[in-house]
Amino acid sequence: MSRLLHRRRLLSLAGVGLLTALVLALLPGGPWHPAVTWLRLSAGLDSYGAGRTGPHGPEVACPGAAAITVLVIGQSNAANYVDRPSDAPPGANVILADAHCYPLSDPIPGASKTGGSLWPAFAAGLAGRTGRPVAIIGAAIGSTHAEEWADSFGLPPAGLGRRIRAAGRVGHDVDLVIWIQGEADTGRGTRHNEYVERLQRIIAGIDARTGGTPWIVTLTSRIRDGRRSEAVRAAQADVIAGSSQVFAGPDTDMYDRVPED
Repeated sequence: MSRLLHRRRLLSLAGVGLLTALVLALLPGGPWHPAVTWLRLSAGLDSYGAGRTGPHGPEVACPGAAAITVLVIGQSNAANYVDRPSDAPPGANVILADAHCYPLSDPIPGASKTGGSLWPAFAAGLAGRTGRPVAIIGAAIGSTHAEEWADSFGLPPAGLGRRIRAAGRVGHDVDLVIWIQGEADTGRGTRHNEYVERLQRIIAGIDARTGGTPWIVTLTSRIRDGRRSEAVRAAQADVIAGSSQVFAGPDTDMYDRVPED
């Protein structure tokens, strides 16, 4: 019976994913874009059962509180846009997908696209330094603006409430949030004060669901044509400086390529 219910659930999720894909095809931008993005995050890509990016390898026991659980959000730099999968061995590191754990490997379930990512190598390095396994909750979606993550509809930001609750059911309270985003806001000309307000709202919204946790915010704004936004970068720096729980990550604008390349 449980297997039948699981199959029905996967079919239902696949249907939601197809509907979301249709909406995306019909509404690629404009005033509907925040709603479309919320659908992508909370309905389509939130479920590996929807057929976009699924876990790899057999299900494994979740390490629970023994692990460092990291929620990864933002856009393409944090998603599966690297040109080839990472060859970092998973070791005891896992990916959390719908309250289940799987060996950590690319592509990361829950994040957009199907290439490689930063997270297997990141987890291997962090596990090596701390002696603890790392559990990744992937939730980054390419081309998303800060506004779209900022709880605009009074709903859990980007459907993250369900992911956080699912992780908690298997003993994985979020220990760290990593935010890598800014390129889309460079493209749309987001002003400094707008970005500060939105990022602070994103942090507050997710902290309300995690109970409060440290954050790492990268300095990220560079887009394909080489432009970067000093307004976005200054906003990120100001949010970091203004909170004792937010820490500076790498300056990704220093690199001469973006993931899509």
